[in-house]
Amino acid sequence: IQQQISSTVSGVAFSMNPANNCYDEITITANFGLGESVVSGVVTPDVYVVQNNNNNNNMNENYDNFAILDKTIGDKKESIWLASSSSGPTTVQRTNQDPKQQALSESQILQVAKLVARVEEAYGNILQQQQKNDQSLSSSLQNGTILHPVDIEWAFGNDDNEDNGGREHGQTTTLYLLQARPVTSYIPLFPELLTPRGTAFKRNLYLDIVVMTQGFNEPFSVLGLEIWKTMLGLVKPQFSTEGPEGMSWNLHGRQYMHVSNFVSTLGGRAMIQKGVGQYDPAIGRALATIDLDDYTPVETPSGASGMIWKQLKRVGLAIPGMIWGLWLRDKAMDAYLEYIDDLMERCCEESDDSYMPDADFQTLVNTTMEEWAEEAVTNMSRLVAAYFSRFRLYKLFQGKEGSEDLLISLCMDLKGNPTSAMGHAMLQLASMAEVQTTATGDEFCQKLNQEGTFSTEFMTRYHDYMRRYGCRGYKEIDIASTRTSESPAEFFGRLKQIDIEHNAIINVTERRRQAREKLLEMAKEMGKEEVFETHDHIIENILGYREHPKYIYVFMVAMFRRRALKLGREFVRQGRLDSVEQIFNLSMAEISKAQTDVDMELRPLVEAHLQPYRIVEHVQTWPLLIDSRGKILRENRRTTDSQDPNVLLADPVAPGKIRGKAKVLKSPYEKPVFSGEVLVARFTEPSWTPIFINASAVVMEVGGPLQHGAIIAREYGIPCVSGLENATSLISDGDVLEVDGSLGAVRFVDKE
Repeated sequence: IQQQISSTVSGVAFSMNPANNCYDEITITANFGLGESVVSGVVTPDVYVVQNNNNNNNMNENYDNFAILDKTIGDKKESIWLASSSSGPTTVQRTNQDPKQQALSESQILQVAKLVARVEEAYGNILQQQQKNDQSLSSSLQNGTILHPVDIEWAFGNDDNEDNGGREHGQTTTLYLLQARPVTSYIPLFPELLTPRGTAFKRNLYLDIVVMTQGFNEPFSVLGLEIWKTMLGLVKPQFSTEGPEGMSWNLHGRQYMHVSNFVSTLGGRAMIQKGVGQYDPAIGRALATIDLDDYTPVETPSGASGMIWKQLKRVGLAIPGMIWGLWLRDKAMDAYLEYIDDLMERCCEESDDSYMPDADFQTLVNTTMEEWAEEAVTNMSRLVAAYFSRFRLYKLFQGKEGSEDLLISLCMDLKGNPTSAMGHAMLQLASMAEVQTTATGDEFCQKLNQEGTFSTEFMTRYHDYMRRYGCRGYKEIDIASTRTSESPAEFFGRLKQIDIEHNAIINVTERRRQAREKLLEMAKEMGKEEVFETHDHIIENILGYREHPKYIYVFMVAMFRRRALKLGREFVRQGRLDSVEQIFNLSMAEISKAQTDVDMELRPLVEAHLQPYRIVEHVQTWPLLIDSRGKILRENRRTTDSQDPNVLLADPVAPGKIRGKAKVLKSPYEKPVFSGEVLVARFTEPSWTPIFINASAVVMEVGGPLQHGAIIAREYGIPCVSGLENATSLISDGDVLEVDGSLGAVRFVDKE
């Protein structure tokens, strides 16, 4: 039984910083008396942050490797003390005479810091040895460094252990370790991403590409990430190298931009600060809080060498398409669309048995994507004509009151945008009697399979929808994700949620028409009517194709998925896999080899791939920026000039102002969004598009003006803001919000 310590100062210490996840910042909380006041939340304790530069090889008697970074003195009005009574020891709560007095001296802060560091080291050594001896682990986990942060309860007390309630603070001499346990709620880094602790080692900075650009938290499947990185390397040479010397990391379902290696290249710093900052302003503001020199390697890594020339070569391939686009204007896309029609014909379900039937899986993927990537880079460069026309119109109306919002409306609901077209097609189906008179998904599927139950017109539209958009779905860029075509009942449920009389699609067509009329009138007054109509025509017919490459990629992935599932069924029949879906936990090379080697064991490969995933399976929200010592970089919280607590600042991405009740979603379709409600989400991706149809406005935590949610909000004419950190926590269902997508502000009108 542990003896009760009659402590005069006590508290809790973490070997890492829970506020920013940094593994090298020890965090200590303290109050006078017993630690109960700290752990029970009776007071706001002191908080001390200490830099730990000890690399577990030089723990000495002094504190050279520890430095106090920050001290926040809490309002410690109360404290709890051990006391004696006739019936034995008890506790009493007292008012602190000087609540703003620092609970620990600087030397005591360092003592506690060193104690928790020693506990972390001891705990880590035990687990590290167990890890090395565990033959079931993959070699990367056996030999890699996995951190094991701890938190402890500690107390300063006197050797005589008498009631110290009347003693002067700071006269105690002995530090006691009361309890230790592992920290489980932090975000761990994979061993490959870590750099050693200490000032002698440069840290690396990583940017989560998928969270920034695609809008989902969950990890890719093993196969899905390999296919995605293959595509990215083909169309964007800056991501063609990976690993510690490369420009990206592709690890265990996550993809990171290696920011440190990027900024070491010619022009890399400007690309990160301006390019990434424009894509997502919140990231730009987070980068502004640090000195990139602290994360820049002394020498340019081998995988980053010559990167500027690779990019220039890619630009060189695109130049003919740019010239062609500027010359032919709205006809420039004809050749690309002709190629795409042919590719989609080859990749559609009806062609599964005839398209490369004898190719192994890896050859199928690589051949198809290499051909597509070359065509995409050459032909999509013709979009330059539309971007040039948009630039000319912004220049033409510069300084004209209200013109900026009108120009944004002019670029809404454009031809060629597959995600917007998908929304229109869904609204058409939702409006038909076959959907309106059917009650459940089961009934819908039953009627769908009974010939003659639904009209020919409905069946034609339904099959056309599935042929074009059945490939889409949540996390659609991952081959392991279920497609819309595979679940007609769920698709029916989404159709039933659409308000067919009051929705964004109906409004946006009229909004674009009105914007065009107003701009045309302004152009006439300036004598620029012909100039305006020329550029408007180009924008209307070309700009919408900017989202086309991703759509075609998803279309190809759906074909790869059908081929993979076919192989998965064969491997299950042969007894080499336990379920068909395990095929997605293998690499392309492993699948191809297994096609010819019937004795190849697949279960051990699946297990080895999944082990690292389990390290992070508890993580629900992935940060955008994190360094190689686990520190999460965030922007400084912005405030309004008026300091109005009811106003939250964000980034404006789609203009307009609207009031509505909030509906907070962590994932699409977890609950219905009714007409007029404000959608609040961390981020969105194409599978959220049907939800946008009912929403009156959108509020997102992550994503700039080029992220999917922003693009679709503009396409549908919905006010939208992004970059509002913790929006899904700060806002609750039913809160009445005023969303200003022009200024980038969210105001609470009425809070539930």
